Amino acid sequence: MSYITSVGTALPIYQYRQEEIANFMRDYLGADERIDRMLRILYAKSAIDQRYSVLPDFSLRYPNHLLFNGLQAHLGKRMQLFGEEAPELALKAAVNAMHDVEIKSITHLITVSCTGMSAPGLEIQLQQKLGLSDDVIRLSVNFMGCYAAFHALRIADSLCRSEHNARVLIVCVELCSIHFLKNTSEDNLRANALFADGAAAIIVSSKTLQPVKWEIKRFFSRLMPKGQNEMAWEIGDDAFKMKLTSYIPELVKEGVKPLIEGCMQAASLEKEDINHWAIHPGGVKILNAVEEVMQLDAQALDIPRNILRQYGNMSSPTIIFVLKELWDARFNGRDDLIFAAGFGPGLTLESCLIEQTSPH
Repeated sequence: MSYITSVGTALPIYQYRQEEIANFMRDYLGADERIDRMLRILYAKSAIDQRYSVLPDFSLRYPNHLLFNGLQAHLGKRMQLFGEEAPELALKAAVNAMHDVEIKSITHLITVSCTGMSAPGLEIQLQQKLGLSDDVIRLSVNFMGCYAAFHALRIADSLCRSEHNARVLIVCVELCSIHFLKNTSEDNLRANALFADGAAAIIVSSKTLQPVKWEIKRFFSRLMPKGQNEMAWEIGDDAFKMKLTSYIPELVKEGVKPLIEGCMQAASLEKEDINHWAIHPGGVKILNAVEEVMQLDAQALDIPRNILRQYGNMSSPTIIFVLKELWDARFNGRDDLIFAAGFGPGLTLESCLIEQTSPH
């Protein structure tokens, strides 16, 4: 068996209202009337109130811009900033997840990121900063995007089922804002209006003594190759470049029902058995698509919508932010089933079923 035993999150220090970033982008891009209109529509309909960044660049409140000073920043500078900022933000999330965990009890460390890479990398930096055991086993999940946390959870689940004393620390950190581009394509404008920075950590153990148990029951995946040109993440000359078309919600609508029904069937469950829907808030249209096709109650996606509104899409940590809301409310005296799902490049749909049991 494998259990989630702790969840922690962390945010950068710079907080921006969505309209503040829109104003910055308008000036930075030198928007003409057509682009200005597109920006106003995108930001107004994003269902995002605020986002966070490691950069002080997106407001007149902070005059010292690190990347976006009128020129197109080069990839080397962006990676330098990732190397400086990502380990510290990841550390904050890990510490928040480990407040009552013995450091030396961690047997495995899995780091997750698609917005920066180096060697020696984030996993070694975190091992040293946390003071983990010298023989902790380190793994990395890189460049998979928004659904990467599900793969890290799969690995942790397998480790815990095969090693009776396993305790796996997963840390996801993404600095999406360092890859904003001075480009007026629709894909780029859409990405600039949606993504943000954040980090999250989760501990998976082979056993738990906690009164409320979160047991990982099973995973389910679906790949939609026809969507591979609709969402993509590539390394370009200046930055990591996101392709994000307006067709993605339709693809999600097409694929999410087979994903969920397949998982339900494999677990001998009905949709009505699910108490909480922890859906990755990749965008308001994606949440609307899931709600429509699964015929969910109006309040079923309140938590994902709230995460999107408060933080934007932080890529891989975002689903853990959703789970953190449920984790903090878990002492409700109920036995619940949580269905978590995320979407990313490929087009890939991933899901995880978590069972909460409470003492009676």
